Amino acid sequence: MSNAENQATHVSDPSIAFRAKLPTLSQPYIQYVRVCACFPLSDSALCKLIEQSDKTIARETRFSSAQGPAWIRVAIDRIRKGSENCEPMHGRLQIDCKPESLFRPSRADEMPLNSIEEVQQFLEMFAEQNVSVNCCEAIFDIPQDKLPPRGFVELMLELSPSVGNAKMNLTGATFDIQGQSPFDELKWKWKPKRGKNETDHLEVVITASPATINEIGGYPEVVASILFNGVRKLVIEQEE
Repeated sequence: MSNAENQATHVSDPSIAFRAKLPTLSQPYIQYVRVCACFPLSDSALCKLIEQSDKTIARETRFSSAQGPAWIRVAIDRIRKGSENCEPMHGRLQIDCKPESLFRPSRADEMPLNSIEEVQQFLEMFAEQNVSVNCCEAIFDIPQDKLPPRGFVELMLELSPSVGNAKMNLTGATFDIQGQSPFDELKWKWKPKRGKNETDHLEVVITASPATINEIGGYPEVVASILFNGVRKLVIEQEE
């Protein structure tokens, strides 16, 4: 571990330790959550790590969640010239979380590259950054019986245009979200059951751009809750 990493183990603000907690993945139907953020390089411990390496620095570990064993990967690097939405010479961080049950079977036999403490250390350093751009994404898998009757998904599935002798059924769509900040886009795909013990379900991908780090101070736990709240409002309950 480098001197910068060793120096970063001390957290002066006790609230940061709370913000750096690992996600619980307790949000209903959640399959995956991603957090991306850009920030100007400074003299912080995290930025010093970025400046010391020309490559992506990543920490990955297995942890216990509401869905059983799960994996989290936290990666930092330097924004390259021409990267969308971020200024050159800024730092970038990406967090990815996913239940282990959704990985290929061989993943269950792998040993984590890092400890939980090493990953939390990255999160603690990140919580002190002045973030300029945030983007978040999550995937939810919703059983058909949890969807509202005669909701927009059911209505759209009934669309069946014909072109000549060809009949086409709509099985998914992408929506640009307006007037419901911080949510940007919602994609859905209908997945029919494949076995006797399965049910039809809806895969929903939702993205959001929270304005400030304070708005999503519980990286990545609060992010997952914010994104589920969007799915709840826009898909499950379809509030007016």
